[in-house]
Amino acid sequence: MEITGKTLVTMPKSVRTHIWPFILVQALFCCILLGFHWSFGREEAHLWINKFHSPFFDFFFKYITYIGGGFVAIVLLAGSLLKNLKWFGVLAVSIVGASLTTLSLKHVIFDHVMRPSAVLENQLKLVEGVVMNAYNSFPSGHTTSSFAIFCSIALIAQKKSWSLLLVIGAVLAGFSRVYLSQHFFEDVAVGSMIGTSWSILGYWTLSKINPIILPNAGLYQILTKKKRE
Repeated sequence: MEITGKTLVTMPKSVRTHIWPFILVQALFCCILLGFHWSFGREEAHLWINKFHSPFFDFFFKYITYIGGGFVAIVLLAGSLLKNLKWFGVLAVSIVGASLTTLSLKHVIFDHVMRPSAVLENQLKLVEGVVMNAYNSFPSGHTTSSFAIFCSIALIAQKKSWSLLLVIGAVLAGFSRVYLSQHFFEDVAVGSMIGTSWSILGYWTLSKINPIILPNAGLYQILTKKKRE
């Protein structure tokens, strides 16, 4: 799953040019999160950010967090399957690879890591209506999924403006996990790395596959074409 500079360099120049805004903002996001984590400590950093609650942000982050949920991933996979098989391949490799990596870390290697609500208990401001989880904190699955989905779309779209808007969406979805006290800063930072890495790997891998295997056409177009023939 390791993404090296060589992997990026071997991508077409147009792809490298348009994906850099996403990668740079994601890297800056990680640096900020990990900077707070290392400077203040896991619990203190979370308690500090938890002070900044408001009714507007409670509502906003309560719902934007669903971007990283399974429903959005399923809808995008189904839509891309009908529209373009190469798009489907990129999204499938990214989402499935990132999800399996995160699940393995959460439930096998770091299954003992507790979430903010369990560690800090009654010290937190919580958002009404949000079901709090206590275990499997590291890394954040919603953040992983958000970055995997949005980075994949940015790679497919190959537009700088899209890349910037998409990474902002991914950052907001990732930060929502901290705001809602479902994860610590480090959980979200690592989740963003996993999601972005798998997206780049998925796109790079699928770009090497013969278009006969994964054509730039969806199932709907293929099936209707065969029906006409």
